[in-house]
Amino acid sequence: MSDIKTWSTAAASNSSASPNGFPEGMAPSGVNDSAREMMAAVRRWYESAQWIDLGDAPVYASATTFTFASDRTATYTVGRRLKLADASPLYGTITACAYSAPNTTVTIVLDSGTLSGSLSAVALGILTPANSSIPTVPVTSGGTGATTAAGARTGLSAQQDVITTRGDLVRGSASAVAERLALGVSGQALVSDGSDAKWGLLLRSYLAGLQLSNNAGAPTTKIDIATGVCADSTNTVMLQQSASETIDCATTGALGLDSGSLGNSTWYHVFKIMKADGTESLVASTSVSSPTMPSGYTYKRRIGSFKTDGSAHILPFTQIGDRFYWSTPPLDVNGTSIGTTSTSITLPSVAPIANVIAGLNISKSSACTVYCSPLFAADNAASDSAAPLGQVGTGTASSNLKGTVEIPVNSSGQIRVNADGAVSFYAVVVYWIDRRGRDD
Repeated sequence: MSDIKTWSTAAASNSSASPNGFPEGMAPSGVNDSAREMMAAVRRWYESAQWIDLGDAPVYASATTFTFASDRTATYTVGRRLKLADASPLYGTITACAYSAPNTTVTIVLDSGTLSGSLSAVALGILTPANSSIPTVPVTSGGTGATTAAGARTGLSAQQDVITTRGDLVRGSASAVAERLALGVSGQALVSDGSDAKWGLLLRSYLAGLQLSNNAGAPTTKIDIATGVCADSTNTVMLQQSASETIDCATTGALGLDSGSLGNSTWYHVFKIMKADGTESLVASTSVSSPTMPSGYTYKRRIGSFKTDGSAHILPFTQIGDRFYWSTPPLDVNGTSIGTTSTSITLPSVAPIANVIAGLNISKSSACTVYCSPLFAADNAASDSAAPLGQVGTGTASSNLKGTVEIPVNSSGQIRVNADGAVSFYAVVVYWIDRRGRDD
């Protein structure tokens, strides 16, 4: 039975006896037989026209290679698809084709399965990777004019390049063309600024958890920090902590002091820190805003503060939300003389950070009214009847009238105090309220 794969491209060579060809001087009945056989062969090819069997005889070489006994490199080109007759039909793509006399070796990647000794035939996909008949669209018409990924990258700008980095996204640019949005930093989310999609934060100045406490085993030298999450100080990334961690103030670097050792009667500020790759840690510093960052760390957020006593031991405290309570409230102001002229009073037991609120128990020694106010407010006089009045009012020396007030301090831990007469003033810091950047 004749088939297209047995026909020659030279007309004179198709002269086999009927019905496989048209020899010279053939009988009329032979013409009929050959013509009908040719029609059948065309129909057989038509029913699987996407695969072309050129009649080449493949010889099994390995699970991924076969050979031909001639130079077939011009036809079996890299990238071309194959259908192979093996123990079961196999499909694959040519990855290499090389001729070394007398054989051509073809290497393929199969969609599934492997070649075997049962290999008997091979057919080529009708389309070729090179000089393909598939139409392309020029760049000016919205296409690339390319038939390969490499060609597409050459025809596109860097912003329109195909995605090559894990996690990158594609967005529309201001000029309504596709551009690459590089992967953001650990802790960022995909947000909109009203015009573009970008990496950023969903919640500005966010802070949850990350509460400080004295370490149970070494309360005078270590601070424990609970799990939590916060935005960094620039509102660029989220800093996350999934397990409780401990700062050892006897060491320096990550999970220690930024430098030096614990000093006497000194305030320290705890920072959540992170590297660009998402590595997180903590550090304590005497600086309220600019700690010396351990190597590689770029993001930070102050999450609280603590103080040492005269022996460089961390004082005991309890944090509840934004409130920090002293276990043993100290007498910060002990009988300081005040009068009608306002006096700036320093409270050593309040974190010296502007607008931290001191929770004070106050008392006076004699019959008069005392008014405590923040230094950013107007300097108003204390009065028993005129605004702004005062926090503790008229009373005898023996009664020592007392009260509780909340007053914001300045960056030196100071408040303003005056009275409508001469009096000795007393103040105990019970707690302080530290928003820790929530309002920035």
